[in-house]
Amino acid sequence: MTLAHVWGVVPTGITAAMVAVEVDVAQGLPSVGVIGLAQASVAESRWRARSAIVNSGLAWPNARITIGLSPADVPKSGTSLDLPIAIGLLLATGQVAPLQEPAAFLGELGLDGAIRPVSGALACAIAALRAGIRRVYVSAGNAREVAAVPGLEPTVIQDIAQAVRVLTAIEAPTPHLPDDQQSASANELGDLVDVRGHAMTRLALEVAAAGGHHCAMVGPPGVGKTMLAQRFTTLLPDLDDEIALDVTSIHALSGALGAGHALVRRPPFVAPHHSISAAAMLGSVRQGLLVPGALTLAHGGVLFLDKAA
Repeated sequence: MTLAHVWGVVPTGITAAMVAVEVDVAQGLPSVGVIGLAQASVAESRWRARSAIVNSGLAWPNARITIGLSPADVPKSGTSLDLPIAIGLLLATGQVAPLQEPAAFLGELGLDGAIRPVSGALACAIAALRAGIRRVYVSAGNAREVAAVPGLEPTVIQDIAQAVRVLTAIEAPTPHLPDDQQSASANELGDLVDVRGHAMTRLALEVAAAGGHHCAMVGPPGVGKTMLAQRFTTLLPDLDDEIALDVTSIHALSGALGAGHALVRRPPFVAPHHSISAAAMLGSVRQGLLVPGALTLAHGGVLFLDKAA
């Protein structure tokens, strides 16, 4: 086989896009070219893949190699395509048997062949599921994030050598075993049950929560407006699967959740300072990466504008 096709995923803003990684090995002067709007981090994947394959005891072909990333008009950044590029080359050179089921590969490669976690794994997993792919090969560091997506089957691989053994049926795949830890939360606030009195305000908050209404509280400082607002989310039910996936993806992109986080099931509560800038409220782009604003971070939950006037 001289042409191979492998699915990869790249983060794009607060979501991710499926990328068809095509590897063509042809006669000609030895070279490696990456096409398809690959930014610097993706173009460098060819060298990480080469060192990882050679240092894993596998063969790198002495041929003209072309790596195509489709759709070609979508900019691609990050290191999540390292693993699919390496697997595609191994498929094209016959060192790995053809895949028996649709699968996506997600991971950064070390020069020694180790597979490392990448950022935006949850968004990538959601994109794979919506594309009809249920098996995702990931590093141990991303397994919990991928497993948080209902319907996905993450397979943990430690390095390129193990990936080859699993794909050639020499070794059984290692499924991710779910743990007993509770789901993640975008905020940890008090409960409305802690509040004494304020019967009319509590009723207003309950009506707003039940109907999905906006609510304005006006009064002198110190009467409990902020205290009540912070506990408003305790009136709301847990997020359903679809919204929980979106909320978790947004907060993971913002860096609010740690590595290996679970799904956010509770509605978030966002309370920006009254001096917040327009960019911080609406979101911005820094060094080519999308930074969610307070409006986006409050998706599925509550945005509290204290001292809005």
